[in-house]
Amino acid sequence: MNLHGSSRTTRLIGASFAIMMAGILSKCLGFVRTMVIAAVYGASSQVDAFVVAQNIPGMLFGLVGGALGTVVIPLFTRKRVTEGDEKAFRMLGTIWNAVILAALLIIIIGEFAMPLLVKLIAPGFRGEVYEQTITLGYIMMPGVLVTGLSFTASGVLNSFQVFGLPAFAGPLQNVIIIASVFTLGRVMGIKGLAFGTLMGMAAQLVILWLVLRNKGFRPGMSIDWRLPELRQMVMLSLPVAVGAGLGTVNALVDRILASSLPAGNVAAIDYSARLYTLPMTLLGSAIGTVLYPTFAEFAASRDDARTTDGIRRGLSVGTLGLFPISAGIFVLARPLTQVVYQRGMFDANATILTSGVLAMYVLGVPAMSWRDVASRAFYANGDTITPLKTGILSVAVNVALNLVLIRFMAARGLALATSIASWVGALSLMWLWDRKQSCAAAKILGSRFLSETVKVLAATAIMSIVVYFLWNHAVEQATASRMTDMSNMQTLSWLIPATFVGAVTYLLCAWCLKVGEFRFIVDLAKRGLRRLTNR
Repeated sequence: MNLHGSSRTTRLIGASFAIMMAGILSKCLGFVRTMVIAAVYGASSQVDAFVVAQNIPGMLFGLVGGALGTVVIPLFTRKRVTEGDEKAFRMLGTIWNAVILAALLIIIIGEFAMPLLVKLIAPGFRGEVYEQTITLGYIMMPGVLVTGLSFTASGVLNSFQVFGLPAFAGPLQNVIIIASVFTLGRVMGIKGLAFGTLMGMAAQLVILWLVLRNKGFRPGMSIDWRLPELRQMVMLSLPVAVGAGLGTVNALVDRILASSLPAGNVAAIDYSARLYTLPMTLLGSAIGTVLYPTFAEFAASRDDARTTDGIRRGLSVGTLGLFPISAGIFVLARPLTQVVYQRGMFDANATILTSGVLAMYVLGVPAMSWRDVASRAFYANGDTITPLKTGILSVAVNVALNLVLIRFMAARGLALATSIASWVGALSLMWLWDRKQSCAAAKILGSRFLSETVKVLAATAIMSIVVYFLWNHAVEQATASRMTDMSNMQTLSWLIPATFVGAVTYLLCAWCLKVGEFRFIVDLAKRGLRRLTNR
């Protein structure tokens, strides 16, 4: 990510690394959380109810909250640069209090409309699972307020180039949820998990608030309705919220259709999501989060060339890491699912169902990262309409393919449709950015980027073949030993070396094929080691 300055590059890579480490910790705890939930509740109807109820607050305000977090970065950055911190914080106070007011109104409406919302989101639910979903929805609805404020606080802290501490708030949330299963869950059943989830969200907001307050923010109690930035934020946020809503619609359509399938399919989609979002957390989201404030700075100076260079670098780094990780998860989907989930109520049939869904979802992970980086470049430049258009296209493709593929592939078809739609959205967004550029050198999809991508694909293909045959050898040995199924420990004993051999194979291929971003990272690491040894 050579964004004109080695110090900036080092700082951005360091911030990306901090976010990745926080993401790893959060995901590890998230896996523990999901494993605990799977062991205690299994792939059951009550988990189906919890998954749907948990998505209702996010659907109602998570979209707007996410839009606020996205829009507030360029607005707050521009205000700080032009008028100073004091006026920037005064503006933020108005935004903060407006978010609280809007969230409270949505909570009241949501509580009254909960039965209707459950019917809308999960029309296939009947009887006990329907009533249980309504009850859990009532419990988690206050999460609307927490979600909105958390997104706003994260956006402001990112504009200060503060990434590490906010990122490490996520693990605390997982610890609280895990504890709630063994404490509240023993007394209240699945309701205890709902209360624990809400408390975990609140704890995350407390961490963000303390960091933001340390920066000097005091929101007060007033709202300046005449503030120009407030109106501007609303106008910019609406397309972002609708666009993010379209992404939620994709997941929502999957769950609506899955609710008409046999019990456990909604849970399988949720369990697989915990796994396929791992590479996005480790690398994809970190890249987009770190680059966005820098894009905002470039946009303030109207430097499209540097923005394009940043996009290309971000996409290339994402390609280098996400293609092999996604391919590895695809090839090893079943043993990975077994090791993570198969225990207690989660049996071999649940593993087969979940791993099939996982394999289809993971095909779209690189596209999700590409779309995230490219859309943030548009947002930083004040263009929130173009990402909305590509989002509409993506949803249309997803819905059309869902209706076709569910007939032949059930839940796996829903996942595959989502992956294909992600690629359509990402590539169309990148094409539209290039269309705006008059200079060929400022285009993303140039010969250099395409050449590097082909090299990464070649290295990924070789790695996948090696891992596939290595895992097949393990299965053949188990069959020869007359084992119907390998235990979790036996599976793990093959999964670890298969992953290691795959990683080494990929790195060697990337070096031999002279992948530019790989050599850039190696050279950067060498310079860092030299500085350490010379001290």
